[in-house]
Amino acid sequence: MQIDTEIATLSIPQTVMIWVKTNMMDISGGVAVLILGFLLAGIISRTVSKALERSDRFDLLIGISYEDSMECAREELLAMARGDDRVLDDPDPVVFVSSLDESSVTMGLRVWCNMADYLAMSWDLTEQAKTRFDKAGISIPFPQREVTQRVVAA
Repeated sequence: MQIDTEIATLSIPQTVMIWVKTNMMDISGGVAVLILGFLLAGIISRTVSKALERSDRFDLLIGISYEDSMECAREELLAMARGDDRVLDDPDPVVFVSSLDESSVTMGLRVWCNMADYLAMSWDLTEQAKTRFDKAGISIPFPQREVTQRVVAA
């Protein structure tokens, strides 16, 4: 049996939440995840500054029209990522085709940032992608369905 354990803390003034997550794998490959949470009020005054220094991955998935250039979309997304100081240089930002959907080609942007920057950066990059695509003439299509009506002769 293999057991992996993670311990994470979240510090709020006067309160510290500690999570213990344990993954147990048995011989057949089944995994059981146990999560235990402990709330300690006013006892521990520990901060999570070290945890916030860790890096985290952000993936932005955005659909473009089949008529638009994937290469142009790739260039816009990479330029946007490289222009944001919160995006880490290592590993490099990457743009990829995530899927070919019914109404769009889904492009993915994968970047890494410090955990403290994650939320604000994700909002900003999402908004900037729309703005940049508008300026570059790249459309973000909405789902469409073609309906054919058959007339049956009596």
